Amino acid sequence: MKYLAATPILIIFIFTTSVTLHGQVSAIDSLKSVLRNGVSTTSEVNTLNKLAVAYLINEECDSGLYYSVRSVKMADSLNYKKGKALATFYTGLSLRCKQDYANAYKSLLEAKNLFEELGNEKYVAKCLKDIGIILLYQDNKADALRIFFLALNTSEKIKDTTEIMTVLIEISDLFYFEKNYKKALEYAKRDETYAYSQPLIHPREVVTEQLGYIYISLNNDSLALKYQLESLRLSAMQKDTFGIANSYLQLGYYYYDSKNNNELALQYLQKAEKMYAVVKDSSGISNSHLGQARVYRSTGNAVLALISFKKSLHFAELTHDNYAIADNCLEIGQTLFEAGRYAEALSYFKDNLEVSNHIKQATRIAIAYKELGNVYEKLKKPNEALIYLNKFIILQDSINAKMQEDKL
Repeated sequence: MKYLAATPILIIFIFTTSVTLHGQVSAIDSLKSVLRNGVSTTSEVNTLNKLAVAYLINEECDSGLYYSVRSVKMADSLNYKKGKALATFYTGLSLRCKQDYANAYKSLLEAKNLFEELGNEKYVAKCLKDIGIILLYQDNKADALRIFFLALNTSEKIKDTTEIMTVLIEISDLFYFEKNYKKALEYAKRDETYAYSQPLIHPREVVTEQLGYIYISLNNDSLALKYQLESLRLSAMQKDTFGIANSYLQLGYYYYDSKNNNELALQYLQKAEKMYAVVKDSSGISNSHLGQARVYRSTGNAVLALISFKKSLHFAELTHDNYAIADNCLEIGQTLFEAGRYAEALSYFKDNLEVSNHIKQATRIAIAYKELGNVYEKLKKPNEALIYLNKFIILQDSINAKMQEDKL
């Protein structure tokens, strides 16, 4: 499952692009060497677009945005419609990488319209999928699902297997986080059929990882372990250090969530941390520390739990991952609360609310209100406690009403 603590911004983009993570620095240097500043040509637009892609794969969001915006302007001046459409698409992905979802949505919608004018259904489907992901980040699950189905229908129409697989995974994920595990399984199994019908190993690795998590939630331990070990085997076959790290992380959560085997959970989570360190993946390191912290917290070891939570928070801040930052602030606050350190807990709960407001996810904000209300009660500040608990009740009622509406 892609989302353990937070939603990585570029996993789907990396999965669907033909460029790999290896050798990006030399690729960027090579592309820059052929740029001719001050010269406007279609070739220059294409080079700017390739640079935007290369920086995006490196998760250098600002640089990706810089080159994609330059490309949009140059393509527009040349009336180079295909180049402008691609540049607008990469601008949307760069803005999404920066978590500027409102402007990312606008750029991707504009790119979709440009590709429709060009009759390029392949990229129409890509734009729809990425618009769906943004809606999901904005906690608009009903519209996200509707857009994902449009993307899936378009991809199936043109028989784009790669895009079909990525959209099926997104749909499966959405149902998973709605706790509709049977539907999540249905779409993951469809993805598995596509993945094993073609020669590439990586799509198989992705879907087996997904199926492992779903079977955990369906309490089918034997199939959960089978798919998780298969995902690890496929990663090892490709000598995919990042994939191996993901599998170790998944196995760590498996032993923690399903088996209550804290010893094995810690072993795999620590292995994941080391592998992520090899590939310098701060998001993965953050997730590994988060898992370790949860294990320590569950065993009542508040000291080690807080150390690991704070390490996780540090690496989340390095990547500006607001979802992981919010998760860690919340769980640090909860751990301090459980230890009776209410004043310190208050500080982290306030940080959690601030970041949750920035993310604009109602469920996160509701939890933040509840925790603040509880800690103010412990600090003997009934007025403040009442304010936040009332906010929690009002927002939670609104969330419940929207969930019922979405179901209908």
